[in-house]
Amino acid sequence: MEIRTFGERLDGHKTYLAALGFACLGCYKLSDGRWEDAAEMMMVALATASLRHAIAQKPVAKTDHFLEDHD
Repeated sequence: MEIRTFGERLDGHKTYLAALGFACLGCYKLSDGRWEDAAEMMMVALATASLRHAIAQKPVAKTDHFLEDHD
């Protein structure tokens, strides 16, 4: 049996947990009547989830064609 730390068991899910936390904070602020703060937290939650999705994608191959001289 392999023993893994708590952080290792959450690999790949920590960013989603952070996004969930931001969304919950947004719901709390919404229930408190702070609409602008709630919208901001929801946008942060979406950005965080999108960031994790982008990290999970295959890396894009680097190209140096933009360094070439196009005279």
